[in-house]
Amino acid sequence: MAVAIAGVAAYSFYRYRNALTLRVTASQWAVINRALLLARSNPLVGLEIARQLDGHARQIALQGLAPLLVGAGYRQEGLQALGELEKNNLPQPLKEVVELLLDQGDHLAAQALLDQTGVLMPVDGHIALMKLRFAKGDKDGALQILKMIGSVQTQSGADLVSAHDSLRIAPLQRQFGQAECAAMSIAWAWINAREADGSLAPKKLRALLHEFYLQDGATRVIELAQQLHASEKAIAASVLFEFGDLEPAMTLLGEAGKHLPHDAYEQLQRQALAADELDKAERLIELAPAYEHHELLLGLMNWHAKRGATALAEELLETRIHPPEHRLEVLLRLVNMSHASQPQWSAALLDRASEFLPVTQHGEADNWHRLLILEGQLQAQARLLEARRDQNLISHNLAQLQVLNPDLNLEEKLDRYCAQAPLLHLFGQTGYAVQLLDHLVQQLRGNQEADDIEQLFDLERVARVYLSIDQVEPAIALHEDLRTLEALYRHELIQGIVLNHVQHQRFAEAIAAIDFSILIDPNRVLTALYQALQHLQLQQPEQAHVLHQQLLDTLINSSLTTGTPD
Repeated sequence: MAVAIAGVAAYSFYRYRNALTLRVTASQWAVINRALLLARSNPLVGLEIARQLDGHARQIALQGLAPLLVGAGYRQEGLQALGELEKNNLPQPLKEVVELLLDQGDHLAAQALLDQTGVLMPVDGHIALMKLRFAKGDKDGALQILKMIGSVQTQSGADLVSAHDSLRIAPLQRQFGQAECAAMSIAWAWINAREADGSLAPKKLRALLHEFYLQDGATRVIELAQQLHASEKAIAASVLFEFGDLEPAMTLLGEAGKHLPHDAYEQLQRQALAADELDKAERLIELAPAYEHHELLLGLMNWHAKRGATALAEELLETRIHPPEHRLEVLLRLVNMSHASQPQWSAALLDRASEFLPVTQHGEADNWHRLLILEGQLQAQARLLEARRDQNLISHNLAQLQVLNPDLNLEEKLDRYCAQAPLLHLFGQTGYAVQLLDHLVQQLRGNQEADDIEQLFDLERVARVYLSIDQVEPAIALHEDLRTLEALYRHELIQGIVLNHVQHQRFAEAIAAIDFSILIDPNRVLTALYQALQHLQLQQPEQAHVLHQQLLDTLINSSLTTGTPD
């Protein structure tokens, strides 16, 4: 009876919502979509955009925003958004918020919300109600709902439960002995896992494969992996790796080929070391391709160092890094990685750097490796308070950079100049840093043998270094040259430009430079801009208000495709 009533309520809700959407204009839908997109990386900004709407459009936006806010940790704002909804618009977002509160371990807040609203959740709210009963200690009541869901599945078909809920319920069905229903749920979730555009969120894919493994073992995961895109096979490999099936995991990584994430093997190592599975991490090094060995060994050395086993880290450095001429680079990277956890050992290791200096057949060290040591020593000085720095060492090393740099080839200059520029800037040598980067840009552009795409990536790299030393003008100039570069990398650069404007309080320029990537920026550049404007509000309220309105206009009305408002 309760399910039937809930079904009627759900039907009424969806009819009402469909009617609601018909009363929203195309321009209002554009603002709704932008608010929801913004909320995924900047929840409060998305909420402010939504509140520029009114009537039916505002109701639709708040339906989507309330769960996003609660899930992002803005519970008060999310519950306020929920409270603004009309009763007919509450069931679905209420269900999602209750599920989130339960996932956050707060069943008291979930129950209080249900009591406060007095709204019956839609028919697909059964999982939330079941989890609520589990959380309250009512195991019998929860299992009764679980059995009811299983009966519906076996009698009427798996499609009566959404794919989203099927994935959530399969582990519970397996745990409580409903193997047939669990298999049905996970199969239905798998069939309907992809979005309309063919995408599949990594987190969801991992949850699916994890449950398949627990139900059917490694063979089933290996079979399903053959249905995945090459770029997704690393996720299947991580599931196999977690359960100790290393060989098939390595096979899947090999099948991914060029689509393999650049840090796939490192992610597996971090997974093993986080679980204190040292044997598995060692075995990974044996099975991984040779070109991954140094990176994996470096990760293992750093893990040992953090745990105080510095002797083991040094032993790995001296016995496992081959050929020997690579040991210096690994040592210097280890120094940088370990200085926070083992400052004394890190400093002592740096003092030994000359022991690892490769020499030519004439018994001399090449400039590249000598520069590595000079830079490593400067980095160590940069980590010290200014009063504790060795100014004689700094002056000597800076002078040596100018002596050794000109003899490098172009490829070497790209690496060394990009590494040196931030150090030079820190030690008051910004002019020389700019000189190096300008020279590098000139040589990169004049290199007739370079691949066009590779040259663009190199120039983008230099542009980001310009930003790191507060030289925004040449970075912007390079950005104009990089419009044919793959969007991901171009957007990383424009985000850096916007952030540099914010850091130097060039707020109008920051707003003008915003492009579409800001809407989904994981680095929260827009959040930094908002916070800076809030701080400005305390000092110059009128100017802050004008800038804030400009920002809202840009976010709401601009196409944001080129970084310039329409």
